[in-house]
Amino acid sequence: MHNNNYQLLKYFGQKNLLKPLPNIRMFIADICRSFDLDYQDTIEYDNIRRYRYQLGPMTFNYTLDENHCYCNQKCPPNGLFDLGVCAQ
Repeated sequence: MHNNNYQLLKYFGQKNLLKPLPNIRMFIADICRSFDLDYQDTIEYDNIRRYRYQLGPMTFNYTLDENHCYCNQKCPPNGLFDLGVCAQ
């Protein structure tokens, strides 16, 4: 199991989530891509605390070395994602 996934499972396996993780890494198999979700806010609804996460601003920034592996011969413009990489 990937280390980030283990940390996430370990965290959510606890009885009380007293504070949110600063970020969560998740993998979406349909697009063959991992995403980092950054903590944004804590909200409460029906007396249940929920943590809101969203994609980080660098997720689709192809000037970063960590995102080059998602390019198919040529990188798409920053902010976009080429689904063809996964379809091959």
